[in-house]
Amino acid sequence: MQNNNISLLIADPTDKTTLLQAAAHQTERVIFANKNNLLNIQGVNNLRQILQQQPTTTTKYAHIQIDDPNLIESLKEDPQFLKSDQSLKVITFNRHRLTARRLLLSYPLYQYADMRGQDRIRVAIFGFANKAQQMLLQLASSSYYRDFKVPEIIIIDPQAKQRGQQFINRYPGLQDPEICKLNFIDFNIKTQTPDAEFLQTLENQGNSAYGQNLTAILFCLEQDKKNINASLRLRIKTQQTRIALAPIFVEMTQDLPALSIPVEKTPYFEQVVQHFGQLEQTCSWQEIVEASSDKLAKFIHKAYNSRYGKGTKWQDLTETYRDANRGAADHITVKLASLAYWIPEDPSNWSQTVDLTENQELLAKLEHKRWYAERRLNGWQYGTTRDDNRKIHPCLVPYEQLPEDEKQKDRTNIQDLQNFFSSQQPKQGEKVRKAITIALLATKESQLNKEFIKQLLTKHNDYHITFMTALQNPLEQEFAKIAIEEKLKLIIPRPYPNEQKYPEADWIIDLLPAGKQPTSLTTEEREIQHQRAIIYQLERADIVIMAEENQQWIKWRQGEETIPTELSSIPSSLNRTIPSELIMVH
Repeated sequence: MQNNNISLLIADPTDKTTLLQAAAHQTERVIFANKNNLLNIQGVNNLRQILQQQPTTTTKYAHIQIDDPNLIESLKEDPQFLKSDQSLKVITFNRHRLTARRLLLSYPLYQYADMRGQDRIRVAIFGFANKAQQMLLQLASSSYYRDFKVPEIIIIDPQAKQRGQQFINRYPGLQDPEICKLNFIDFNIKTQTPDAEFLQTLENQGNSAYGQNLTAILFCLEQDKKNINASLRLRIKTQQTRIALAPIFVEMTQDLPALSIPVEKTPYFEQVVQHFGQLEQTCSWQEIVEASSDKLAKFIHKAYNSRYGKGTKWQDLTETYRDANRGAADHITVKLASLAYWIPEDPSNWSQTVDLTENQELLAKLEHKRWYAERRLNGWQYGTTRDDNRKIHPCLVPYEQLPEDEKQKDRTNIQDLQNFFSSQQPKQGEKVRKAITIALLATKESQLNKEFIKQLLTKHNDYHITFMTALQNPLEQEFAKIAIEEKLKLIIPRPYPNEQKYPEADWIIDLLPAGKQPTSLTTEEREIQHQRAIIYQLERADIVIMAEENQQWIKWRQGEETIPTELSSIPSSLNRTIPSELIMVH
């Protein structure tokens, strides 16, 4: 309350005298944040009546919290209750939707899945109230990455099947196999113990390279204490059994750093307990009034206006069209990552080397999948003739079945994004740029040519460089030290868990199959794990440096021999080509 221009009213918004006493007609903005959605709506209508009786020359803004996602959808379809006019602009916000968007933008689950050899994003969500439902919708509409299969979402709730069916009845598009795969498990995490059998059901049906099928676990229960209690109990069980070892994200209204292990504090996926959704983040002035998470969506809308000669301002758009722009904006980071770009905090800050046309067909297909999911989740269906009133569209088919002129629209959309973002004025700070991974394979007898490594870094100075090494010998440890000295990203494919810690690494990739205990491995199994660590680098590094002429490694890298499926880090269902660049040093 240090700002004298802000007033906090704890009162009934349906009482006009409250708004009059607060001189609401003289303010710039009124934020209605009552827990009762209908009271908020009535408050907006009362404010409009006051403005009509005491007209002003300046436009006022009403920000209204709508907690019920179903009500939001109804208001989007029939916006008369919250219509905007010249005197009053009405802007809705929903904390749960903001939370879901911010989580998926801050923590790239598609990259987590890819690094861990999974064929799709597979997320388990505990609880199925409003916040979890928003998370499901966000996952289903924005998780289309590269050659991944559609996302799989597992809902765990005491009444998961019943509540899930009710939710599907409201969003029948979720049954579309082109959008997502849903599983509902009746289980009460607050009263039941998650044993090995239960954890195994979370791992089942996936197709990861190592049997680690779960990408992330989200806790969206009703209260903070229930969320943190259940998440910590689950973490203990997953670590004991080595099943369902995935980062845990816990929805909390208050921050409890003492009980969490945030993503940036540990390189181990299985140790992460990341809080998200704190009120000071999701309901900040920057978010509610300045709409900071809509920054990129406004760029998309501006590009659309430029392309088609439209002049509608962002604040004049209905919520339906704002959501469409938000969906397109949220997916830009996924598209860039699909082309192996590194994305900074501001994904609209592109370097001049960004080229979306290098694989325009892939991006056009991804954009169509995203658009398809968005439309289907908003109640649209396929029909041979377009009818906006009945929500029928002839393009609601897989990309391959689109007429060529419709495919060209998706390609043109990608080109327009390229033109628009490339033309922006240069900004300060990190820029989107190409990412490159360099791996070193060697034996204990090899010598590290540090000068050659430094020359390689200079050659690729314009790239965002990641070093990769399994740290299986002193030479590879020296290679990792260079990454730390140069402040480069470091990824370690770990053959099997051990007591040695690598706090400087960005990520440790556990290659041991789920459920396997490292202490029970035979000598032969340990050798297999070492082979997996080598092959992980051969398959995933853009440049592989070999300090010895190992003919088997060379044949695998150059495609002369097929890597055995049981050793590969890439599921057979994914269409991946192994890079061929190989550097021999002695």
